[in-house]
Amino acid sequence: MNEPNLNNISDLILYTNRALQCEVRPHMRKISVAYNNQERRFILYVYYDRPLTQKELDYDIAGTIIAEISSNFSNSLHIFWEDKIIILPYPEKLPEEGICVYRRYEPSTIDES
Repeated sequence: MNEPNLNNISDLILYTNRALQCEVRPHMRKISVAYNNQERRFILYVYYDRPLTQKELDYDIAGTIIAEISSNFSNSLHIFWEDKIIILPYPEKLPEEGICVYRRYEPSTIDES
């Protein structure tokens, strides 16, 4: 089997989606990933509807997801793994940052009348 490649978007999406199993929570709005090959930096963006509880902070969902993703890459020690937790309550617009791997359904806030 070939070594997974962080520069390959398909590998990145596949391993991230697998890492999300059992980790997505109802108050998560969006999860996206970005990888910068020059800096050897992987960033996981997690957007929440509300601030995290102490129990959620102690469990460290983002850290768990990154650990699952990084376990697929033998060169993971040479990569800077980072998570960014962003509190952005609905109906504020979600930014288009990185590659979206999860997005919660949210009804449109545009008045259609």
